Amino acid sequence: MFCSAAAVADPITIVAGLAPIIGGSAAAFIASHGLMIAVAGFGLHRTVQARRKQKAAAARARSDYNANLQDRNVTVISAEAPWQVVYGSPSPVGGAIVGLFTSGSRDEYKHVVVVFASHQCEAVDEIYIDGEPLGARDSSGWVTGGTFLEQFDVGTYSDVYFNDSGQATLAGEVLGLSLVHGLPLATSEYPGLTFNVNSVARTTDFSGGPVGGRLTLHYNVRQSYSRVNAQIHLSPGGADTADAYLMNAVPGQWAAADKLSGYTYAVITLDLNMARFQGGPPNVSAKLRGKKIHDFRTGTTYYHANPANCLADFLMSEAGFSCTQAQIESAAAIAAANACDAVGFSCDGAFFTSQDRESTKQQLEDCFGGGCFQSGGVWRIRAGSWTTPVMTIDEGDLAGPIEIQQMSHPSRERFNTCRGTYVDGAGLGVATDFAPWSNNAHLAADGFAKVKDVSFPFTKDHQRCQDLARMLVERSRGGMTIVLPCHMVAWPVQPGDRVAVNNAEFGFVNKTFLILDWTFHPRAPVGLIGVEDVAVYYDPAAVITVDAAPNSVLPNPFARPAAPQSFRVESGTEQLLVQADGTIVTRVLVQWAQADALISAAGEVHVRWSDALTGATQTVVVPGYETSCYLTGVRDGAMLFLAARFVRFVGNLKVVGNEAVTIHTVIGKTEPPSDVQTFTLDGDVLRWPAVDDLDLAGYQIRFAYGNNPFWNSAAPLHEGLVTSSPYTMAARPSGVMTLLIKAVDTSGNESLNAAVIVANLGDTEISNVLISYPEAPDFTGTITNGGVSGGVLQADATDLFYGDDAQPFYGVDTDDFYSAGTYAQLVYEWGRAPEAEGRVVLQHTIVASDYAIEFRRDSQDAFYGGDGDLFYGDDDDPFYGTPGDWSTWPGEITLRAPETITWRITTAGGPTQGQVSEATVVLDVPDVTEELNDVVIGSGGTRLPVTQSYRSIENLLLTVQTDGNGGVSARIEDKNAALGPLITVRNAAGTAVDGLVDARIRGY
Repeated sequence: MFCSAAAVADPITIVAGLAPIIGGSAAAFIASHGLMIAVAGFGLHRTVQARRKQKAAAARARSDYNANLQDRNVTVISAEAPWQVVYGSPSPVGGAIVGLFTSGSRDEYKHVVVVFASHQCEAVDEIYIDGEPLGARDSSGWVTGGTFLEQFDVGTYSDVYFNDSGQATLAGEVLGLSLVHGLPLATSEYPGLTFNVNSVARTTDFSGGPVGGRLTLHYNVRQSYSRVNAQIHLSPGGADTADAYLMNAVPGQWAAADKLSGYTYAVITLDLNMARFQGGPPNVSAKLRGKKIHDFRTGTTYYHANPANCLADFLMSEAGFSCTQAQIESAAAIAAANACDAVGFSCDGAFFTSQDRESTKQQLEDCFGGGCFQSGGVWRIRAGSWTTPVMTIDEGDLAGPIEIQQMSHPSRERFNTCRGTYVDGAGLGVATDFAPWSNNAHLAADGFAKVKDVSFPFTKDHQRCQDLARMLVERSRGGMTIVLPCHMVAWPVQPGDRVAVNNAEFGFVNKTFLILDWTFHPRAPVGLIGVEDVAVYYDPAAVITVDAAPNSVLPNPFARPAAPQSFRVESGTEQLLVQADGTIVTRVLVQWAQADALISAAGEVHVRWSDALTGATQTVVVPGYETSCYLTGVRDGAMLFLAARFVRFVGNLKVVGNEAVTIHTVIGKTEPPSDVQTFTLDGDVLRWPAVDDLDLAGYQIRFAYGNNPFWNSAAPLHEGLVTSSPYTMAARPSGVMTLLIKAVDTSGNESLNAAVIVANLGDTEISNVLISYPEAPDFTGTITNGGVSGGVLQADATDLFYGDDAQPFYGVDTDDFYSAGTYAQLVYEWGRAPEAEGRVVLQHTIVASDYAIEFRRDSQDAFYGGDGDLFYGDDDDPFYGTPGDWSTWPGEITLRAPETITWRITTAGGPTQGQVSEATVVLDVPDVTEELNDVVIGSGGTRLPVTQSYRSIENLLLTVQTDGNGGVSARIEDKNAALGPLITVRNAAGTAVDGLVDARIRGY
């Protein structure tokens, strides 16, 4: 039923064949009107065939023209050259030399009359001789600079007369002064003679000469000779006057009647004293703003380059089809002109009237991807842009069956690549290649490059060439041509309109067609010939479409299913699986777009993977309606090759689709956990929101002194991992501190970014200072890159740019990149040996952009105690490192026996000078308390029977009991820590008496 031969077959036979399909009543209608429909169909068929032949002939002519396309800036010598028409502002165009004359006493001037256009032009922007611009010219037309202004340095002499100030002015530009009165300037009687050249006035001013005197000067001057004169004629209003310059140069040869009215031309005068002109006439070209054309939108004629209006001008011109303005449908012309402006199409080129007019018309249409249609003596212009259909044709609007003239363009007319030439508007008129445009989807489907060679002589912009090339490729992929025999409802449709067609038999659902031709006969339906046309054809060149206009929406069940679209693979934390026993399993999530209805209803999706290292392979089969599946049994870090395809079942037939393939490296448990989002401090308690990653193991908290947000330089605040929030700090450093937290997963991966708190934790709480060791103001320890000034340890100034190695190059975002001054890294190291057990605290005051406090112990055993008193873990796994290692100072440590401890303070080098004003080691011991009840006190005083050992007793609380001896108060006579405090009981008169007391003792 898709055979075009049916269009000329016997109509009764066609009806008989269609009766089982279209029904008896429709068949009866066609039978009774069969001859009428057949005649109409035969006529439409012949119309299509005629158009094909005409189009093929025009294409051959255009191909011949393109194959012989020469650079259009060539000038020819001919008195009978064909007319040249210039639209827009193309690159320089050549012309026709219609006159050659000579003048001068030695025939040293050659005058060339060059016609560039056979009409009035807006302007001649530049004249080129052999591709070189003339440049600026004076009021007489002579060039004033550039290639065609020759300059020579000439030696001469002159008598120069000086005024009463010793000054003089000489015409001309003096380049160098050689002799004064025959002597070199330096040995003359006026060695101070100077001159200044005024290049604008072309004069030279002298000073330092004889007052009111005269000197004979020998000097060099630069003489300029303009070798080209140009006189421009635009024929304003179509009328001009003879060139006055040429009439004066060759009187009697160029007369007042030689006006060349209606032409744009130039009279070029060449001075043959310039060596390059002593051969034949050079090539002369011009950059023009071309013909003034009619604008149907405003009803005025002016210079512009709208391609729809340029095409209309050609249709109305003698070189074109000589139609009248009334024979061009103004509404269509206005719509096309507006569409061209919206898209950015422009018409910039030239043609000769000797060229075949169909070829010229086609080239003008090509520059905006449009066309024109003649119907009923009226021309309709259509732009290469999308417009909505003017009507929808349903099955009830048809007077007969739709005839398919062709399903698509034949293979030889279907392309996936377009290449060709254009003339760059910014060049010198030389044809150049534009970058080929290819549809990669078509290229893959065809299996090889199918190239269309074109030329765009009226397009000067590379991007527009790309847009036009894309349009040609996309149109070539369609080409379905149909004949629509319609009722009178289709009477208003005209060639160039678009219609939408709905037809169940062919699977047309609002399928759009561009109407190529229209026929009507009183005894025949309205016949429309349409070619498929969709909006995607007119997208910019960057857009790629596989099949912009499918012939039918009905699916082909036997077609090989396309590869799954949007094929993507993920395998991070979100895809992990926690099993019932807590084991975490790596999974790979594979996803794809929904399959078509046939596969979704009764098909399958096959997903295959293989491990590039181990070779392990697995295929997962899921129902066709699924859009994802999980793969298990994969290794973390494995490189997988994955493929997915659809499988359709048609009866017992299995149709296997194309594969979508990709390569993916399994992330799994190697992906870092999520960052901790917020981090807060309340006293000694740290809080943060939980990270909900499946493989979370816990959190690590670190600390650093000062404002130092760099994770790697911070020290752990605790052993192992903290499993949940909140966390109370067991060891609390003092001063300004930076606290950092990261999440850690079961594989040991840390989150990428740390959450940070910068806070002043204040001074460490001290119970009882047994002894203190202040370093200030003398700082007697080892000092590196610093000194003591006014009791403050300070870093030395330096001129280093980078600072110390431990510091980041850029610093934090708010830091200046360049600083006015820098200071060295200051290091201060000292040691102390507290002689008793207790808590060791370092009180410090430090100013620096960043600093570190470290310590080193000489006895690891002293830190941990004996083997039976483990602090953390085994003896061979110490918390603060092995003896002799430097460790970050945790804020305090506990001594179980006397030992030597060494501290090291390091301040960062950089723009902030490191300063240490306090560094005091304090040995703090805990309180010792006890309570004694019912202690009998004699009148002579009694020492309390203490049971604890005290270095010092700080406080006693005594309560006197009633025992009949009249005691009302107790007095502390001494606080002897070794013997026990001496207590007496006093009566109301203050006399010591026997008594009974309760006592509470606090000391250390």
